Amino acid sequence: MRTMVKKVLQSEDSAQARALYPEVQAYLDRLATKGIIHRNKAANYKRQLMRRVQALAPS
Repeated sequence: MRTMVKKVLQSEDSAQARALYPEVQAYLDRLATKGIIHRNKAANYKRQLMRRVQALAPS
């Protein structure tokens, strides 16, 4: 899980980050559904990742 999140956070390419985000989001949702991580933790990770992806987008 952390490796997937790091890949998005460390990505310098907007296209790569946008491609990785849906996979990571779905994975976090699955972990939260199964009770491996708390649903709020999953939401916090997704929010952090989305902010990073949006920051990489060209203005």
